Amino acid sequence: MGVIVIEAEPGPVSVVGEGAIREVRLGIRLPEEPDDFLFQVKDTLLRYFKGEKVEFSFPLIIEGTELEQKVYKIVSRIPYGETRTYKEVAEQLGNPHLARFVGNTMKKNKIPILIPCHRVLRSDGTLGGFSGGTKWKRYLLSLEGVI
Repeated sequence: MGVIVIEAEPGPVSVVGEGAIREVRLGIRLPEEPDDFLFQVKDTLLRYFKGEKVEFSFPLIIEGTELEQKVYKIVSRIPYGETRTYKEVAEQLGNPHLARFVGNTMKKNKIPILIPCHRVLRSDGTLGGFSGGTKWKRYLLSLEGVI
């Protein structure tokens, strides 16, 4: 399994994978073991952190139940610079009462940024939680021009 580390304003970003991205760790520096695939990922993420609108089209290894996988798929389609609420994502699942489930699924997201859970907010427009912490969520939304 390979690892690359990217420096971002809030701290290091470690990406783990081999032919597909398995995990993105915010604020954690893992020992680097780069490979050709991860060099491509690093280049794209460096452009993203410079404020470029990039498309993440890398293969991902996504763990979770069938319903969690559906949540990740919906969230992955939220465009750069846009947000949705937990309730809006739940409505796309077909049940607006699943907003809390959506939030809990976002907490389990092992591939933040590429599955852009930072783009999901509370219904009142406040940030809500984020697996990397609110400092990271605020930074990523600011980078995309949302806040």
